Amino acid sequence: MRMNGAIATGALLATIVAPAAKADGTFLQADFSTETAVAVGSVTRDRLTFGSVLSSAGDEAQLAVSTGYTLYSADGTSLKIGPSAKIEHEAGDGFDNGEIGLKLVADHYRATGFGGLYGQVEYDTIDSAWFVLAQANISSAGLAIEVSRGGSDTYDDAALAVSKRIPDTRLSLRAGYRFLSEDVFVGVSFNTF
Repeated sequence: MRMNGAIATGALLATIVAPAAKADGTFLQADFSTETAVAVGSVTRDRLTFGSVLSSAGDEAQLAVSTGYTLYSADGTSLKIGPSAKIEHEAGDGFDNGEIGLKLVADHYRATGFGGLYGQVEYDTIDSAWFVLAQANISSAGLAIEVSRGGSDTYDDAALAVSKRIPDTRLSLRAGYRFLSEDVFVGVSFNTF
């Protein structure tokens, strides 16, 4: 598991490396459990968003990357579309199953009296993958509560997570539970959006 964690952390940090331009926002997150490690990164610059997800479980790992072009953005809502790619690695077999697809992402943020509400829906033609997330942020407490559901031809799960922002930073510590895989996870995130 240490090697998988190191790979996930490396991929997470690699997402930061991008052209020297002012970022509209960066989101990085790494979650770890006894069974899995998942690192997510997203960097938005002007109308382009670069994303990556590295996940590992046991002797298997998967890297998915995407680039999204913002077709629409107004009043906290955006719609993005772009190419995606995925590659898998299994111990002893090396890399295989490389695929190319198309990804569509819609998200919305709304400021509220208590903080904010965020929602995201995405679909990728690779493995018919989909993901839905709803999050409530309570600014005064530095807390965020989120529920998510995701699935594909090879994956299905739902999660509940709570994050606590570290004061005077963009970092949050998080913990959650994946209901279908019955998996407790802990993690860290960095968010400049």
